[in-house]
Amino acid sequence: MFNLHVFGIIVLNAILMGALSLFTVWTFYTYQSWGLISFPLSLLVGQMLGLTYYLNRRNRQLAQFFASIDQQDTAISFPTEVKDRSQRLLHTQLNRVNQILQDIKLKNSAQEYYYRILLDQAGAGILVIDEQGNIPTINQRALKLIGRQSLRHQDQLKVVDVHFHQTIRDAASGEKRLIALQNNERVKQLIVNTTHLVNLGQSFRVITLQDIRNELDQQELDAWIRLIRVITHEIANTTGPLISLSRSMQERIRQLPANDNSHFLDEALTIITERSEGLASFVSSYRKLMKVPLPILQPIKATAVIDKIRILMSALLKEEQVTLNADVHPSDLTILIDEGLFSQALLNLIKNALEALRGSEMGLIEIGVRTDTAGKVIWKITDNGPGLPAEHMDDIFVPFFTNKVEGSGIGLSLARQILRLHGGSLTGQNQPEGGAVFRMIIPHGATQVTT
Repeated sequence: MFNLHVFGIIVLNAILMGALSLFTVWTFYTYQSWGLISFPLSLLVGQMLGLTYYLNRRNRQLAQFFASIDQQDTAISFPTEVKDRSQRLLHTQLNRVNQILQDIKLKNSAQEYYYRILLDQAGAGILVIDEQGNIPTINQRALKLIGRQSLRHQDQLKVVDVHFHQTIRDAASGEKRLIALQNNERVKQLIVNTTHLVNLGQSFRVITLQDIRNELDQQELDAWIRLIRVITHEIANTTGPLISLSRSMQERIRQLPANDNSHFLDEALTIITERSEGLASFVSSYRKLMKVPLPILQPIKATAVIDKIRILMSALLKEEQVTLNADVHPSDLTILIDEGLFSQALLNLIKNALEALRGSEMGLIEIGVRTDTAGKVIWKITDNGPGLPAEHMDDIFVPFFTNKVEGSGIGLSLARQILRLHGGSLTGQNQPEGGAVFRMIIPHGATQVTT
């Protein structure tokens, strides 16, 4: 609309300047006097300057408007309360275009925020990498898995793990890899999946990260529980009648005249009864894995849990001449746990450390409690003993496994089951400087897991 109006003004000015030019020429040739043509000539010059000023002002306003658009500044506004009708129309149209751009910008921001929330709520870690290695997009789950507050370039992954950086850098489209990543004092088994994407002519790699360590541990534990349930059921069905029958036969034999044969049979049945009772007791201990109650979560200070453990273990610690140190940060850290179950898991780990330190000089057990950047509470139980046998590292949480003469192989399995019911995990490994370290990891506000 304002284009036609401006065009009309230009045409009108052109006609006026043309008329003034003809009038000036006619006046000069008619009267041959420079004085007479000074007036129309000044009018012509004034008209030309006015048109030039008018067009320059419009050009400056348009240049200012387009510069603000180029700088993504939509806050600019032009006054509409002006006398010049053409200028008023121009300002109105520019303000209207600016409002349209503002609406588009707000809609794009809202849409971006919407997709950002969806991205952060995804269960898998997602990061987008361009051809230069820049990371324009990464969600919170990926940052937690990697253990970083922010990530702008793939080369920053070198400080996390060199092998992990190489995997991400060299990942090709359609490729899926399984990699172990250790950060925040725990080992994560990550599935790395890569997809190629082209957007607005630029190539990107979309990489998803999924931690399956907890799922693997849970499936393994569930498989052992199912196996234990079948085995204990069959053994219990056999040992009960066997014990009863052995005792009945002993009573009858003892009623017969004493001789060498009856004495031998009595001893044999005694051994059968004792072994059957021992087997029944052995099976009973494994049933504990299936009868762990759901935790009743309550807030309690971490230092209070440790103080009770210290009092409970004081006699054994003194007997074995082992020092127990604890460090909780912050000192008033409150956790949400089932105190009875959690203390049982902690006791099992300390007892294991005591047994590993038996016969050692200057034995030391340390309990460290910290919160990490992912909102987890990490309990680290370390000792300065000989460490875990390398050949048994993969079996320490297997319910039937033990390398102790009097061990049942239930302690670590039970502890891991308790941690799983708290929504956490339990890991164990050797320290580079010697000794073993176990990490109990639970959410800051522990999450109960139903079975």
